[in-house]
Amino acid sequence: MSERSSSGGPATFLVERYWPGITEAAFRATHERLRTSAEALRREGIEVAHLRSALAQDDEVVFFFRASSMAEVAEANRRGGVPFDRIVPVVEVE
Repeated sequence: MSERSSSGGPATFLVERYWPGITEAAFRATHERLRTSAEALRREGIEVAHLRSALAQDDEVVFFFRASSMAEVAEANRRGGVPFDRIVPVVEVE
């Protein structure tokens, strides 16, 4: 799968982290750090957006980003101080 969407624009990426024992408070704080780091990157001209986060209670967190590359998503996580297990491009339907 390409890092670009089928329209040629930014793609959606899922960032996955297995995090046994994570609390809801830690999850919410992590969400805010990622949102803030993505905003800082946008101010620098890097088009990355943190779209949303999800917590599988006490086990795993996933974060969704829109960006032109996995490297941009990894940088947003690095700046937010959020380690991850993998980043993969995803296709979404509603």
